[in-house]
Amino acid sequence: MLQKGDITGLLTWEYYVESELQEHIEKAIRQLPPQCQKIFIMNRFNDKSITQIAEELEISPRTVEKHIEIALKKLRQELADYLPAGLLLWLLNI
Repeated sequence: MLQKGDITGLLTWEYYVESELQEHIEKAIRQLPPQCQKIFIMNRFNDKSITQIAEELEISPRTVEKHIEIALKKLRQELADYLPAGLLLWLLNI
């Protein structure tokens, strides 16, 4: 049990929650269809623009946008029970 002023226990708890959250997010991303997953990662984690992704994959920008929309919808559904809506929106940079 945490005692008042017990920073070590609090940091351990924060680390646990953060690592578990990361695990849930990674699992949800792995469940995306392959092309959707690839585009989502390129956009959200590799900071590539929709135009850059479209050019690199030789697809239309609208197709890229659609894959990102699908990914965000599926991630919201998968993580809805785990996170409050506001935090989920923030984590997914919506």
